[in-house]
Amino acid sequence: MTVPVNVYLDNSDLSILFKAKDDRAKALRAELFDLKDAGRAIYSFSFWHIVEFIQKPAPGYEKEHRAKAVFLSDLCDENALPHYLDLLDDAPPSIGRAIWLPQRTIDQISIDLLSSFRRAVDRREGLNRQQRRTLKSNAISKRAFSNAHNLERFSAGLPITEKFKNEQSLTKFVRGEIDKKEFGRRLAELFCSPPIFYDEWYSDTKTAGILGDMSAGLGQRLFDALTQGSAALRKITELRKEMLTTKKTYYDQKRRLDPQLGALVKFDEGVFRNIPKADPEEMLKAIIVDERLSYLRHYFAQAILHQHFKPNDIGDLLHLFYTQDVDLMRCDRTMYALMRNCPQLPTERFVSLLDDLPFRIRTEFEAR
Repeated sequence: MTVPVNVYLDNSDLSILFKAKDDRAKALRAELFDLKDAGRAIYSFSFWHIVEFIQKPAPGYEKEHRAKAVFLSDLCDENALPHYLDLLDDAPPSIGRAIWLPQRTIDQISIDLLSSFRRAVDRREGLNRQQRRTLKSNAISKRAFSNAHNLERFSAGLPITEKFKNEQSLTKFVRGEIDKKEFGRRLAELFCSPPIFYDEWYSDTKTAGILGDMSAGLGQRLFDALTQGSAALRKITELRKEMLTTKKTYYDQKRRLDPQLGALVKFDEGVFRNIPKADPEEMLKAIIVDERLSYLRHYFAQAILHQHFKPNDIGDLLHLFYTQDVDLMRCDRTMYALMRNCPQLPTERFVSLLDDLPFRIRTEFEAR
């Protein structure tokens, strides 16, 4: 059986397809779904789609944002790519299918869920101080509840699904029937489905800020670094020009004063001309060392040299991280122009026009 083509869409694509305001967009959306239904394509999403495309809704836009979550799920099913931190750490996915949140976050949510569970038990059972202290120990709480059944009755108000409750995962963990790893695996399934995640997290004011906290300021920090790098490179370039001008003036005067020193002066000038130029990509090697992120050096070098960069590029760059994990990567024409010669990425996977995507999918599929 031929493997479907794995496609990664950017957020602007998802917005166009979700809104489908004109006949062209409607036809394109239908065609992409047809390719999926025919087994020719699958569409993957990542942490950045949840953060940027779905987003925490402003008051009055809750239905629209949940509809976005449903659309993303309909298009991509549960084809989530691992979080970039896990890929940088070479950490395996927490379950058979990838989870778009970092594993360390899943682990922390497991801890928070158990803490919430213990507080719920405390409220309902009226435990005294000693009993509350005892319950904080996993080992002791497992012994205390070794014969307990359906502890899920204490989970009202906690961000878990009906499936999680029906499997009695909390009961089995507290009783010691499943270990922490298995408990985390089951809990991680909360994040496979964008609508479930939206319902359980974005609609809860206590947890709605989790993604914002995780990604807050990242794009701005990258843009600030790019701006500072551009300024530093410009200063280095200007300094080199000043040095060349000063040296030339010095040697011109020397020739006029003593023409017989011409050969020595020529040698000195040759040495001076070997002063290296300011190569931004070489300079960035000391800053961006991880191989998975090496493509950023190329972008920064191109953007700095051509003074062509803008904050919106940062989001596109974060998506390009997944180029090597998919078969086709959508990026806009501006980013394509900057990155098409990037040696660190398989740029033959780039698709610069959304309208070309169905053709590229068919071509890639038929070549398999």
